[in-house]
Amino acid sequence: MTSVGIYSKEKDKGKALRLFCEKLGISQEDVMAIGDNWSDEPMLEFAGVGVMMGNAPEGMKCKADHE
Repeated sequence: MTSVGIYSKEKDKGKALRLFCEKLGISQEDVMAIGDNWSDEPMLEFAGVGVMMGNAPEGMKCKADHE
């Protein structure tokens, strides 16, 4: 089985999370994001606390607050 991801350069998970928080009135500091791959980097950067899963690429783990 093969999976393929198609991403837009103009859209990312960080922007989506920011819009979601704005709509619900949630502050950035109150957000925890959990990711496991490179596409999660913008989301982790936005969140007040970023958590990277243990199965994430080694280069990604250093970008999170917690593993």
